[in-house]
Amino acid sequence: MIFKEWNMDKGLHVGTGRATITPPIGTILYGYAPGRPAEAVHDDLRVTCIAFSDGSEQAMLISADICTYHQDRADRLRRLVSDQTGMPAENVIFCTTHTHSGPAASAGAGWGTTHEDYNRKLLEPAVLEASQNACRSLKPALVGVGTCNSQTGINRRQIERDGTVTLGQNPWGPYDPQMTVVSFKTTDGEPIANLVHYGCHGTAAGNNPEITRDWSGPMVDCLERHSGSASVFFNGAIGDVGPRLPNGLTTGDLQAALALGARAGFDAVQAYRRIRDYRDVHLNTIRGDLRLPLKPLADRDTAIKAIGELGDPTRLTGMRLREYDKWEKVLREHEQAKPQRTHRVIQQTVVAVGPVVFVPFPFEMFAEITLRIRQLSPYQHTLCLSNANGSFGYFPTRDQYARGGYEIAISRNFDCYELVEQADDHAVDQNLLLLEQLADLSSS
Repeated sequence: MIFKEWNMDKGLHVGTGRATITPPIGTILYGYAPGRPAEAVHDDLRVTCIAFSDGSEQAMLISADICTYHQDRADRLRRLVSDQTGMPAENVIFCTTHTHSGPAASAGAGWGTTHEDYNRKLLEPAVLEASQNACRSLKPALVGVGTCNSQTGINRRQIERDGTVTLGQNPWGPYDPQMTVVSFKTTDGEPIANLVHYGCHGTAAGNNPEITRDWSGPMVDCLERHSGSASVFFNGAIGDVGPRLPNGLTTGDLQAALALGARAGFDAVQAYRRIRDYRDVHLNTIRGDLRLPLKPLADRDTAIKAIGELGDPTRLTGMRLREYDKWEKVLREHEQAKPQRTHRVIQQTVVAVGPVVFVPFPFEMFAEITLRIRQLSPYQHTLCLSNANGSFGYFPTRDQYARGGYEIAISRNFDCYELVEQADDHAVDQNLLLLEQLADLSSS
């Protein structure tokens, strides 16, 4: 184990590692209708790891340029990283950038098939390589933070004249404009890495045949050129936030993604240049269970009726096939006479690096949720991470259930159990309790 080889000196140590995870041409891309093969590589997909240690605590943040990753697969990856490095598996946070122009590393009913060979033969070895290199490169580090407002994203729940919600642009809807750059340098001033945090769907490139990181790719490249340091993107609240494109939609083409990425890159450099000082800080972590209440399981007769109305599953696609899959799962729960679940339990790990705290969400959460947490957090910089340690689909705010729309339909049909509509309040409160406990531990 690499951790046993380290000099476990006090004080923050930071290391980085990176590997390429670009799939071969012909790979089926994920994020829109299934069956879209890659015809070219515009820019390589990557996995980047940042390892932290201060002698008594260790943690790792991993960002992979893929769309989503199921919880069971993310847990497997975290265990593999732990086995190879000695890093506590619970303190390994695996995130995806949510590009819709990458491989089907995970999928679901109506959205194609998971590319298992890619996961086992390319993604997993690359994650292990990058994580080991991050641990081997640990060195004493100082931390600086800069922020700016960015109009890269916009609320995408467009409300039509008749009140229906479609995917588009909603200029008065919530989104988080804050872009944060967390920069790490050695005590001698040499760059180690930059972390860029912002919340926006990776859909600017649209239903294109090129493999690309989408808008976050040129943003990261721009910051790397300016800072001379490896940079990595971690996505924030994306559930109801899409790219701000000139066509008024939430999808465009490759040129639209490059243009938006250039603008985001300007913002990232602006945030980086606002860093006033670099400080020696402590690393702290806390673990706890989040318990999100579930609605009672639908009854057997309701499931049978819904399946009958949907008809032949071989003729279903997209959302209709996902609905069919949900009702089949409901029937299986009844047939197996399983005890009804009352909560979705999420094993949470919160990581604080000085004034910056990272709060993982295994969801595509709506922006208001993370804005509430940041407003009430005891930390100066509270960065919520989407699609972190798995993904249970969209996490709406309770006021948006009445409006309906694509995200609400996915949320209701993601599993046989649905979250209660006020689950967002529980997530906010329980995460804030962990943040308050962690802040108390950090100050003691």
